[in-house]
Amino acid sequence: MKKKISQSQLILPLLDAIEERGGAAKARDVYDLVAEKINLAAEERAARITISGHSYNAFEREVRWAQQRAKL
Repeated sequence: MKKKISQSQLILPLLDAIEERGGAAKARDVYDLVAEKINLAAEERAARITISGHSYNAFEREVRWAQQRAKL
């Protein structure tokens, strides 16, 4: 990702997105809402990273980690 978003910066937009979904949601259900809330560009939303030979969507990985960190 060009604009590095920290997990701490994702927690409030993540909480807002979960609230909009009725108070409970899996991370995959709110990726787009969170990206919209932080004005993440499409290219940054689609950025991939490789860890131990596996490719992951960098933004989605950070959202999942933020959700775990917030213990939601």
